Amino acid sequence: MTIDTFNQVSSPAAGDNLPSFNAEKNDNDYKSASPARLEALGFKDALEIFHFAAKHVPAYADFLKKRNVKASEIQTLDDFKRVPIVDKENYLKVYSLNELCIDGKLENMFILSSSSGSTGEPFLWPRGELQEREGTLTFELIFSQFFELNKYSTLYINCFSMGTWISGPFVLSCAENLTRKGYKILTVTPGIEKEITLTLFKKLAPYFQQIVFSGYPPLVKDVIDSGKKEGIDWKKYRIRFLFAAEGFSEYWREYLHNEVGSKEHFTTSINLFGSADAAILAHETPITTLIRKMVTKDPSLGHKIFNDSRLPTLAQYDPRLKYFESVDGNLIFTTLSGIPLIRYSIGDSGGVYSYEEMNDKLAENNVNLDKEVKKNKLDKYQWRLPYVYVFGRKNLTVSFYGLLIYPEHFKYCLENAYCQKYTTGKFVMTIQHDKKQDPYLVVYIELHKDKKVNSTIKQRIEKIILRRLIHINSEYGALYKALRKRAIPILHFMPQGHEEYFRPGAKQRWVKK
Repeated sequence: MTIDTFNQVSSPAAGDNLPSFNAEKNDNDYKSASPARLEALGFKDALEIFHFAAKHVPAYADFLKKRNVKASEIQTLDDFKRVPIVDKENYLKVYSLNELCIDGKLENMFILSSSSGSTGEPFLWPRGELQEREGTLTFELIFSQFFELNKYSTLYINCFSMGTWISGPFVLSCAENLTRKGYKILTVTPGIEKEITLTLFKKLAPYFQQIVFSGYPPLVKDVIDSGKKEGIDWKKYRIRFLFAAEGFSEYWREYLHNEVGSKEHFTTSINLFGSADAAILAHETPITTLIRKMVTKDPSLGHKIFNDSRLPTLAQYDPRLKYFESVDGNLIFTTLSGIPLIRYSIGDSGGVYSYEEMNDKLAENNVNLDKEVKKNKLDKYQWRLPYVYVFGRKNLTVSFYGLLIYPEHFKYCLENAYCQKYTTGKFVMTIQHDKKQDPYLVVYIELHKDKKVNSTIKQRIEKIILRRLIHINSEYGALYKALRKRAIPILHFMPQGHEEYFRPGAKQRWVKK
C-alpha cells in the first residue's frame, strides 16, 4: 500500500509496510510474527511519514524550519527521538487547516469531524480513505475474531453521538463496510437516544442471533438498566459490547456481563482507545482484559507494572498503523491521518510496552502470562503486539458519558453576573458514582466570604449553569436532551478558603479525579 491510496497524490511511498486489509491474514500475522520485526516495520513507516510530511505538508515543513531541524539528517531511531513533539498549541493552532494537510489541499479529504477545544471552540479533523480502511480493519478483527461475526447474524446498535463528532459517524462507516464485505451485520443508529435504542432493540432483536451495542460505557449501561426495568430479559439474547471514549473498572465490566448473562468474560466487551485526531489508535483484546483482571485481583501488581494505583485502559496496537512512544509519562504517536501527525502529543498520560517487555514485567512479579493464557483458554487470541496503557489527561477535564467537560466550560458558566454576586469563580469538578455505578457530575463551588445560598438562589444558579453549559458545549447539550435530570450537575456550595477544595495561597485544582 502506498500513500497514493491515502489521498491520490503522487509522492514517495509511505506506508509500504502497512498490514493488508484482511482480518484473517492479520490475525495470523499477529499470532506468528516476530514482535521485534513488527515494531521495526512500524518505526520504518513512522520515519517515512516524517520525511513525507517534511516535503509535502506546508505547516510541518515550516515547523521544522523554525526549529532548525533538517529532515535529511533524521535517519535513525535516535535521530527520530530528537524530532520536536507537536501538539495543538505549538502546531495545530498555529497553522491554517489547508497548511496542515498534504500539499496544502484540504479538498483531497472527504469528511471532517470536530472536537471541542479547551474553550469549547471546535477543532476540525479531516479524514481520507486510509483512516476508513484502518477503521474497517479494526472492526473486522474485533467482530470476526472476538464477536464471532462469521457464526452469528448481527444487529449492530450504534449508540455513539451522531453529527459532526467522530465516534458515531466513523463507526457507522466501518460497520457499513463490513456489510459490503459480505458479513451478516445490520446497523441502526439511535445515537444517545435511550428510548429510541430500546424501541429499536425490541423490534429488531428477534431477527438476529447476536446484538452488539456500541457507545460510551455509562450510556450503554443506562440502556441495559432501563431495559431491564421495562421487562427486557437480556439473558435471552447473545449481547456484545463495543465501547470508547473513557475507561472503566473490571467490576463495572463484570456487572454489565452479568446483567446480560454472558459467561465469556474476555470476549463480551471490547474498549477502543481513539480520538478525533486520528480515529482508532488501539483497542482492548482478551489478553489485555486478562491482565487487567489480574491487576484488579492484586492491586500491588498494577502499581508495579503501571507505576500508579489507578487501573488504566490497556490496549494493543499494530505499530505499522500507529507508532507510539512515551515521553515523560505522556503518550505521543506518529500516523498518516488526514492531518499527518509526527510525534504528536494527544495530551494523555500513560506508557508503552513491547510484547516482550510486558511478558518480562509480569514475570518479574511472578506472573507467567503464557501460562495464564492457557489456563483461561485464550491461546487463539494471543497477539504478539505491543501494549499501550492510558490514564487520560492529567487534571484537565472530566469525562462524563464519553464527552469532555473542560474547566473553561464551567468558568464561563460562573461568569454570569448573578453567579458572580455569590461565587468567587473557583470550583472543583469531579465524577462520582451511585450504588448502581451510574456516574454523575459533581461541582464544588466557592462562595464569597459571608455569602450563603438558600434553595431559591441555588435553583437559579443551577438553571444558569445548565443553560450556559448547553450553550458552550454542544455535545453536553445533546447529552442533556437524552438524559435530562441525570445530566444536570450536582452543585455543592463551599465556604471561601475551604481546606480541601479552596486552600488559600495554593494553586487552584479545577478537577478532582
